[in-house]
Amino acid sequence: MKSSVSGTPTTLSSPKKIKTNSWQESVFVPFLATLGVGLVAVSSDSFWIDEGLSAVKAVAPTPAAAWQELQAEANTNLHMLLYMFSLWAWEKLVGPSEWALRALNIPFYMLGVTALWKAVPRTVRPCLLAFCLVSPFLWFYLNEARTYSMLFGFSAVATAALLVWQERPDNPSFAWGKWSWVLALSLAALIWTHVVGLVFELAVAGFLLSRLEIRNLAAWVRQTWPALLFLGVCNLALLAYVAWTKAQGIEANPIGKTSWLGALYWLYEFGGFAGLGPNRNSLRSGSWQGLASHFPLLAILGLAWLGVFLAGWKNLPAQDRRLVSGMGAFLVFLPLLVFLMIGLWQGIRFLPRYAASSYPAFAVLTSFLLCGLWAGGGWRRWAGLSLLAGLACSSLNLRLNPVHAKDDYRGVVRWLSAQKIQPETIWWAADTSTVRFYGMPGVNPVMNLTPSELAGKSRPA
Repeated sequence: MKSSVSGTPTTLSSPKKIKTNSWQESVFVPFLATLGVGLVAVSSDSFWIDEGLSAVKAVAPTPAAAWQELQAEANTNLHMLLYMFSLWAWEKLVGPSEWALRALNIPFYMLGVTALWKAVPRTVRPCLLAFCLVSPFLWFYLNEARTYSMLFGFSAVATAALLVWQERPDNPSFAWGKWSWVLALSLAALIWTHVVGLVFELAVAGFLLSRLEIRNLAAWVRQTWPALLFLGVCNLALLAYVAWTKAQGIEANPIGKTSWLGALYWLYEFGGFAGLGPNRNSLRSGSWQGLASHFPLLAILGLAWLGVFLAGWKNLPAQDRRLVSGMGAFLVFLPLLVFLMIGLWQGIRFLPRYAASSYPAFAVLTSFLLCGLWAGGGWRRWAGLSLLAGLACSSLNLRLNPVHAKDDYRGVVRWLSAQKIQPETIWWAADTSTVRFYGMPGVNPVMNLTPSELAGKSRPA
């Protein structure tokens, strides 16, 4: 397969020992497979804090009322406008239940995986699809009424566009106009879905510039300038809007701080270890000791990853190594480094989900490694299958094991209602929006109190 990168033809060869079957040509394969996984991964469990913040905007009767909710809340949910108003419109179509609001994630999961399927070489498609179907990271955020599956979908389209450009034929018939608009529209949607998308957009620019020779840059801009201009306007509008929110006092959540251990937490979530370890609240408490009791399963999955990276890399052709290393450096590790540096500089907490836009590139490079393993045959295939099996177990554990269940706001509200307690006497370490969504507006919330401090609060002052 011939491709042109920065005007210089190169050969991007995928492992040739894998035969191409007719089903690898059909777009319905990833479409139907991701639909099936989405229907299984999304649950009707109670909303927890962050999801409740989304839900109260979704059930607002008008866009103006949803905007008032956002302004009254006065936090960084103001920085995810496209998601919030998409969820508002979705609720008007499907209703306010937990399953219905989370189901908005399914079409973006389907979009993202299908876009990547179309962009990677045919021989890599089975490995890409298998990895995306069992990914604990994708399963977890499919089951949250938050913005991260939407980020995955739009960034996957942008990543797919980069793959198409990377492997484009060296001829003047390449559809520059269509390609540039796909990239620009996906990136514009990404940054307005959540402002953290700006970091991935920076990474995309770095990837493109690394592949372009200086002498070709002017010609590239001439071919793509309308889409680039549109994207520039979207960026300026977003930056002006963010500046306005900061003038209103909107800042990132001050709870928690970033340290270099954040890189390990990112590896933990992106690597799919979450379902085999302790629940999220235990890890967020700052105690990594809880990992000890889960060490055997975590170690097995870690060894499977190590085998895939070492053996898969060794078996990749040199040209594919260049593609994989480039995407890994610019689209995965550069955003991670930027997020960590911002967290350290601003004194705020970095969470792996902020880097959700990098997950499509992570899935692509992993699928190339898995494909290299499969082409090598023998024990290498067992290493790849072991990784996929471990990830599948982790995903199912996240979905079905009560240890990983969400905070049960719905159940507590129902229990309190059954006790017929006067609302003004109830002190609860809860989020007001989620409690209000479940129909108990009179609760007096308290946050981060010790049991002794909470015991001293008998009635409101």
